[in-house]
Amino acid sequence: PAFKSQLMTLTRSYVAQQRRLASGAGAMGEWVALALVAVFVGMLQRSQLPWGYAKLPTIYALVISLFSLFVALPSVRTFAFDTTSFWRESAVGINPVAFYWSRALADLPSLTLRSFIFAITFWSCAYTSVSLPL
Repeated sequence: PAFKSQLMTLTRSYVAQQRRLASGAGAMGEWVALALVAVFVGMLQRSQLPWGYAKLPTIYALVISLFSLFVALPSVRTFAFDTTSFWRESAVGINPVAFYWSRALADLPSLTLRSFIFAITFWSCAYTSVSLPL
């Protein structure tokens, strides 16, 4: 089959597989952990004093590291755990590029949503002037 038809078939198959996996407790735990880390880093950013900019590069390095970790979780599942699927599919004649492109395309909406949720949560904790009634 042509590359495009292989890509579409593999993408549909992987999206269906991801939907089944996304309904579990582990997937919900990842989303909660993502939000909690964004809140934590946002609060760290908020606690910076105006004259305390010496600590600022450390906080941004932490933000980038933690953000990269949570965005990379689906990629680890995609490329590390699919080796048996890859060898099974490539033995039948599936194009290896189509196999991995399908995984990347199927994970793109989740990666975009993770990025958006992390950014919104971080921004609302770090830069809004809402005070909690205690």
